[in-house]
Amino acid sequence: MECEERKNTKTTYRSYLLRLWFEESQAPSWRVMLENVEVAGEQHYFKDLESLMAYLSSQLDDALPQAESE
Repeated sequence: MECEERKNTKTTYRSYLLRLWFEESQAPSWRVMLENVEVAGEQHYFKDLESLMAYLSSQLDDALPQAESE
């Protein structure tokens, strides 16, 4: 029964390609590029992992289904 319920449930998801690289500069750190695979050419660059996580968190909040008004 549980499998049947999952088939009938609409899934909301986001798909990204994540690239990480280490830059050795005056302030060595990890850099991040996130590409939305559902929207051609949509890329976001982040100076650190904390910025990436803040962005992803905002995207997840925006993806939540809105409550239907009665």
